[in-house]
Amino acid sequence: MVKTPTKEGKPAQTISLKDKEFYWGYASGAVVTKLPGWGEFVLAEMTETFEKSDVRYFFPLMTQVEARLGFRPRFGAFDAAYDSWYVYEYFHDEAHDGFAAVPLKQPTAQPRLFDDDGAPLCAAGLPMPIRKLYLDRTKAIIPHQRAIHA
Repeated sequence: MVKTPTKEGKPAQTISLKDKEFYWGYASGAVVTKLPGWGEFVLAEMTETFEKSDVRYFFPLMTQVEARLGFRPRFGAFDAAYDSWYVYEYFHDEAHDGFAAVPLKQPTAQPRLFDDDGAPLCAAGLPMPIRKLYLDRTKAIIPHQRAIHA
């Protein structure tokens, strides 16, 4: 029987070997499809240790899907953990009307406002011009260009 911890953990070096408890976990991602009259089928599956974010599964899963189907799917439906620009970009194509259906993450911060030229507005309602562009390698699994505004 698995028990939920009831007290704060202790550093491993301060407890004896017989008192040590270890907790770990796994998370799985799967891509499935439904064929009317046939059933539901798993196209791809991936299991990782729990500290990996859900969106890290996206490209490995879609690589498996493409290998099994022989083409890139036009549509996808995901949970809110996949609300990232590269998920939408994967399904977007000028040649067809594909899309990704992902629930929008609702941040707790106030919505951002922009002027007619697309510059973000500060709290006083004034436009903030771009001061610097840089390649961000920390906020997503794919490096992308971001801006620092005045």
